[in-house]
Amino acid sequence: MLKKDVLKYEMSVFFLIMSLLSSVMIALLFKNRERRGGDDLAAIAANYPVALLLGLLLSGDLHLGWEAMAMAVIMGLLFLISFICYGRAISQAGIAASVTVGRMSMAIPVALSILIWGE
Repeated sequence: MLKKDVLKYEMSVFFLIMSLLSSVMIALLFKNRERRGGDDLAAIAANYPVALLLGLLLSGDLHLGWEAMAMAVIMGLLFLISFICYGRAISQAGIAASVTVGRMSMAIPVALSILIWGE
């Protein structure tokens, strides 16, 4: 293997591990919030100003056209709805079942995209 290929593989493994850790951490934070009696919507909504500030700080310039802003608003609303559903699933079914279903919901489309389109 070339050095470039090894680095690409190592970065892929790193991002896979980070993805797994973050999905488990999100579930644990939801469960912790539930135990303390916190509000799902407030916890989820706090994510947006933090993400905006981090995006501005890391990019330095966030100039978007109206099409990109419209898409960002639509994706943000869908993201908000999905996290509300995820929080309720954790409350009702527990962490293990919710995280497993969440991972499978990504594994199936990724596997199909590899098989069908070779991506």
